Amino acid sequence: MCAVSWPRRLGLAISLLVFLIPAAAGVESDAFFARRIWTGQGQPIENGVLVIVDGRVSAVGPVASTLIPKAATRHELGSRVIIPGLVVAQTNLADGKADGERTLTPYNSALSGFDFFGDWTGALEGGVTTVQLSPGNKRLMPGTGAVVKLAGPGVEARVLRSVESLRIVLSDESRDPPRIYEPPVGAASVDRPLLPTRPQVGNSLGSAAAGLRAIFRAAKIRTESGYLPEDPVMDAVSSHLSRGGKVRITAKTEAEMGLAFNLAREFSLDVVLVDPTKLEALSVLASGAKLDGVILRGLTPGQFSNVTPEEADSQSQPWEGVRGLIDAGALVAIRPAEDKDLVDFLFVSGQFLQGGLSEEEALQAITRWPAELLGVDDRVGSLTVGKEADFVVLNNDPFALTSHVLSTYVDGIPAYERSKPEDPVTVIQAGAVYASAGRILENGSVVVKGRTVRGIGDVSAPLDAVVRSFPGGVIVPGYIDLGSGLGAGGSLGSSISLETKLGDEIYEDDPAIAVARKGGVTTVLLGASGSAPTPLVAFKLGDEARVVADPVAIRFRLTENLPTTVPTLKMSLTQGRAYHEEWKKYDTEFAAYKARRAAREAARIKDRPEGGSSGREEDEGEDEGEEGGEDEDNGGELEEEDEEPEEPRFQESMEPYDLLFKKKIPAFVEARRSDAIHAALKLFCDEFKLRVILVGVDDFARLPQLLKGYDVTVCAGPSLIVRNDQKRSNVPQLLSNERISFGFQSRSTTGVRDLSSVVQYAVSQGLGPSDALRGLTESPARMLSLESSIGTLEVGRDADLVVLSGPPFEFSTQVLAVMIDGNWAYEKEKADD
Repeated sequence: MCAVSWPRRLGLAISLLVFLIPAAAGVESDAFFARRIWTGQGQPIENGVLVIVDGRVSAVGPVASTLIPKAATRHELGSRVIIPGLVVAQTNLADGKADGERTLTPYNSALSGFDFFGDWTGALEGGVTTVQLSPGNKRLMPGTGAVVKLAGPGVEARVLRSVESLRIVLSDESRDPPRIYEPPVGAASVDRPLLPTRPQVGNSLGSAAAGLRAIFRAAKIRTESGYLPEDPVMDAVSSHLSRGGKVRITAKTEAEMGLAFNLAREFSLDVVLVDPTKLEALSVLASGAKLDGVILRGLTPGQFSNVTPEEADSQSQPWEGVRGLIDAGALVAIRPAEDKDLVDFLFVSGQFLQGGLSEEEALQAITRWPAELLGVDDRVGSLTVGKEADFVVLNNDPFALTSHVLSTYVDGIPAYERSKPEDPVTVIQAGAVYASAGRILENGSVVVKGRTVRGIGDVSAPLDAVVRSFPGGVIVPGYIDLGSGLGAGGSLGSSISLETKLGDEIYEDDPAIAVARKGGVTTVLLGASGSAPTPLVAFKLGDEARVVADPVAIRFRLTENLPTTVPTLKMSLTQGRAYHEEWKKYDTEFAAYKARRAAREAARIKDRPEGGSSGREEDEGEDEGEEGGEDEDNGGELEEEDEEPEEPRFQESMEPYDLLFKKKIPAFVEARRSDAIHAALKLFCDEFKLRVILVGVDDFARLPQLLKGYDVTVCAGPSLIVRNDQKRSNVPQLLSNERISFGFQSRSTTGVRDLSSVVQYAVSQGLGPSDALRGLTESPARMLSLESSIGTLEVGRDADLVVLSGPPFEFSTQVLAVMIDGNWAYEKEKADD
């Protein structure tokens, strides 16, 4: 019968209880779903779930293969990452037991100096859940350490080990012990004078060696024979060693390390070496000694270290040689240089990757390995079944440079949660960012705040930013459909008057909108389908439809019965131009009128005398009043003749024409046959000089010379591959070869979702992928004069983007997510769930 460790047995028992006992029995269970779970043992689990039952790990593994209790509270962490709670192998958090006067105090316990009710937010913010407490730093033998949790339900449960190791400090910090004065028993006299203070052991490395040998020798004899008189130092040392307790020795230099290992060999000590600086010498120095592990001191982040050139040459970085230690089988733990660095513990540990550690090994050096060194790995240090549920939620993988702690859990209960920013920032990372069709940034990011892009490429972002990572993914601008039926909620009707604000008519609950944005379309145009001129509105497909421009254009149709249609449109355009000219004339005259008034006011101020006048001057002014009055009257008549120009009559139905002739909006002119195209160009371009977007132009494939010499753009579709004279032609490809800008329309509702697929077919027939992407994004935005807000991914533009699984228009590429105005409008992972 195979043996099963008690944590494993406990985990199995808990798992069985969860699935067999009804929810009413009071078993609390939680399931945390994360993009990745690092258990502290080997490779991380992708798309994993961590199941917690009554404060312990009940199960951990891939979502697809892990049993989850039906009654479990689900915590959807999305793209976040889970790691075990961090374990620090040495701290000075027991500051209530500061170093005393005496250099030998092995009876001191660090546990008595720890404040269980202190504020440990800084350490918890760094993901630290378990710490070793050191009894002191500046004495040769300051006492014994302990191991505690920084949070938890009660003091007793938080103590993992009340006595952990006996500490010895061989480094310079312990070399200056104070002299000790011991008063005699009884009164002083000539025969019994007061004795001077005396030095303590340990004021040199030689003195420390002699003193420690004497203590260990005496303790050994005492343990073996029990014959020595009572002595608190001997009692403590003997008791600790008789229990097989470890000895923690701080030894930095080769000489200090040599002494440490000599003591270990001579007295059979189980040694944990702390803060060594010459790791390459360890294998030789430690030969024949029992080395339980090594604790390496990291560097303080963000701090300069000024040393002499000679010191710089002789000093090694703390991670140099760590690879050799691990390859030799040594347990390695990393600790911060100072307790204040606990908040940055992940950063401190990440620096050790420079020493050749893998990410898995670096994580184990701050979780499982220190737990083993401290003798608490049966309870903490890794996320395995049966262990206490101490874990940390990160925004990214533990050693990603911008990774930070979002929350820290102890026994399955939140001990720290980062406060959410009032105005959150989102960072979207991908294998490539197509800022525009011609600008591709490899391994880039997009920073979004509010509804705008705040950064792109190798970006800066606050630590509390929400990071969404799509390794191997591609980010492109949101797609634009120049003609759809979305937002109507049914038939919009064939005739819509020009004064209608279609933005007020959009039906936000149109179910087709949610379907359409799955294809990456973020902005669409909507208008009536009748033959009369009609306004078009541009709006976003977010959960709340946002109007971008209303009207964004006026649609005209020249599709049939041209002899009647052309004169009718000409009459409408003539009336529109007259209205525009009337207002243009008024605006010019009114501007001149305002300029004349401003000039007269400036002249009046200039002629006004500076300061006051005397009474005599006032009297003279009164005597001349009659003559001056006539001039003032004449002047008044002149001012009255300069009347403000009369404002033309406002006609709401003609206002779109005013925008059209000001060239603020284009004319959308549907003309598919060659005769209609020719008529449209003659009417709208030659005669009325308007900005024109030709819609359809199917015959362009047969007669590409039709558009030669005209500054027009084209809205292609719904069909992009047309047949003329028994020949198939790729309309957007031909337009691209003629350097004519184009966009696409679907004339669909739910079919808007397929816009990129239809364009993909044109790509398969010769349209370049960059030209195709430009036609879906940048070109239509420019055609509509909306390029300052949509169409590209640039700082200040609207945060409309599509995350693809691969390059645009590849067969295997799928839409993974769609963002509109800075909000996720579609996420494939959630939709699949």
